[in-house]
Amino acid sequence: MINQRSADWPERLADMIEQRRSEPFAWGANDCCLFPADVVRAMTGFDFAAAWRGQYDSAIGAQRQLDEAGGMVALVTAALGAPRDNPQMAVRGDVVCVDIDGRLTLGVVTGSGSWCAPGESGLIFRPMSEVQMVWEV
Repeated sequence: MINQRSADWPERLADMIEQRRSEPFAWGANDCCLFPADVVRAMTGFDFAAAWRGQYDSAIGAQRQLDEAGGMVALVTAALGAPRDNPQMAVRGDVVCVDIDGRLTLGVVTGSGSWCAPGESGLIFRPMSEVQMVWEV
């Protein structure tokens, strides 16, 4: 179960974004599931990826983990609870889910009208208008 955000969570969130800004996507290290989990862990101390951290290093391995969890939405919901009723209620540090070219992707709300997730050459920042689901952190 998730802990409350630490008193200095805004700084921890900013630090995580800065640390990962130029780090490329890597399965099992800096992917769209582990990046939000790392941010949540930095802000709260709770690691919702603990059960599958270190268990995959490829797209096939990641899919296997997601399948065992019942899918990406089920995996996040089991860790963070039901998603918010209205994605427009997302706040900085919340975990989001978007559909990019038919593929569900997790990211984190940056608080500047955007969300971010790992991309080929570092974090990508995209508009909140793409967000379909939000989990409160």
